[in-house]
Parts: sequence; C-alpha cells; structure tokens
Amino acid sequence: MKKKINGLVNNAGERLRENFLDTNNSKLTKIFKNNFFNHFFFTQKIIKNHKKIKNKSSLSIVNIGSIVGLKGFSQLSGYASTKSALDGLTKSLAIEFANDNIRLNIIHPGFIKTSYYGNFKRNKKKLYNWTLKKTPLGRWGESKDVSQMVIFLLSDKSNYITGQSIAVDGGWTTI
Repeated sequence: MKKKINGLVNNAGERLRENFLDTNNSKLTKIFKNNFFNHFFFTQKIIKNHKKIKNKSSLSIVNIGSIVGLKGFSQLSGYASTKSALDGLTKSLAIEFANDNIRLNIIHPGFIKTSYYGNFKRNKKKLYNWTLKKTPLGRWGESKDVSQMVIFLLSDKSNYITGQSIAVDGGWTTI
C-alpha cells in the first residue's frame, strides 16, 4: 500500500557565483543536479505514488525558486538557469496534472533574513545597502514571509491556484 501525501515542498538550492566564461560542464552539471534534477525526479516519484492511491485527495506541490531565476544576476548565470528551469517545470506540470487534482506553484524569495543574513550585513555593507535601495519595501524579508506563503499554497484555501509563480521579495521583481 502506498502512503498518501497531500503536500510537498521542494526546497534545495546551491549557489554558484562565478563568471559565465569560467563555468565548466562539471560545475554546471552539479548545480543542475542539486537545484533542478533532484526536484524533477522527486516530484515525479510523488506524483506516480499519488496517482496509484484510490480515494485520493488533492496534492499540492510548492517549489522554491529565487528572484535570481526571474531577473538574472551577474555571476549567477548557472544558478539563475536552474531556478528558471524550475519555474518552467512547475508551470508545465501544473497544466499536465490539473485533471488529477494536483496543483503546483513556485515561490521566488527575494532577500530573506536567513542564516547568512548577519554575515552578509556585516561583511558586505555596500552590497547590503544596495539590496535595500533596490527593494521597494526597503528591507529584507523574514523567513515567516516565505513560510506563510508555503502554508497557504499547501492548504485548501488555495485550491483554485495552480501554475503560479509568486515572488515574495518586497517588490524587487516589480522594478
């Protein structure tokens, strides 16, 4: 008997910061494996399992992307490519599995106060201040800003939302 899963959050991210011309096949393959292929194949397993269950309820899958995948950043072309690919996968699967009552959405966090925030603010003051100026709300977000969106998308309160790309970024992507 298969176990019933009602929600899945795909959240993995490895950053590769280097010039485009220095990125080799090995580095690009590694970042795609972590940031895209693992999501792709894990989602595939979950959906196959879900389709085998009788009397199944809905399934909501939330992928975590990045504003880098939406906007692009210098020296982050490999990372941006993986997050853009995840955005396209999310939208395609949302269409492909809508009739199976499977919803897929993607959240693109902006600058969020996570474990690297303190060091970033102290050690990269100029870059930190630049991020504040580029963010219409003028601040970094809290982890709860992202987690509350995840909870909403996993809940039945969002049962008519699928295939959406949602930026939780203080307005960064509106500029």
